[in-house]
Amino acid sequence: MIHLKNFSSIIMLSILISLEAFAASNIDTTDKYAWSESSGWNNFNDTNGDVTVYNDHLEGYVWAENVGLIRLGTHTSGGRHTYANSSGTDYGINNDDSGKLSGYAWAENVGWIHFKNTSPAYKVRQLSP
Repeated sequence: MIHLKNFSSIIMLSILISLEAFAASNIDTTDKYAWSESSGWNNFNDTNGDVTVYNDHLEGYVWAENVGLIRLGTHTSGGRHTYANSSGTDYGINNDDSGKLSGYAWAENVGWIHFKNTSPAYKVRQLSP
């Protein structure tokens, strides 16, 4: 069984989003993958995932080839939201508006995944149209 305490094993996390509509998923369809030694390739624009990056948080599911679906948070209605990460009903990945990610995600097969906002900082960067 694979146990992930955090995503410190991620070699790269380059989630590229376009500046177009913040509807369904706004993850770039070409640059949608991140690599993790433990979970393998992580698809941030999977058909069943619909990951959406907002200025203050992430929503949706990531498909990880070795662990299955990873839920990025409990909030699902868009708009402004900051996860408290204080309980099983209020957890998720926060975005500090400069692209640095922090907080907790959940995967049924591995448990809690901690995005630390330390070195290496996991970041989202926007593409110019």
